[in-house]
Amino acid sequence: MVEVGFPLANAIYGGVMMSSLWQATVGKKLLGLRVVDLHGSKPSPARIWGRSLASLLSWFPLFGIGYLMVFFTPRHQTLHDMMAGTLVVKE
Repeated sequence: MVEVGFPLANAIYGGVMMSSLWQATVGKKLLGLRVVDLHGSKPSPARIWGRSLASLLSWFPLFGIGYLMVFFTPRHQTLHDMMAGTLVVKE
């Protein structure tokens, strides 16, 4: 249950926080980061929740390989950012 519980809780937390005016989780906010769409605008709630649910796919295949993609993609996107059409940028 823990293997599924943490990523699911993280997806819900991320969806709630990134749908807020902050456009970021507390950790992203502390680092001066926020989530935007590919045009630099605030993503729609549907895009944010799609990103959050897609983050489950980043976690499960090979235990987080979707997150490691950030080091190998031209725009430094994770798998779920690529699927949702979002970027994490400096404020």
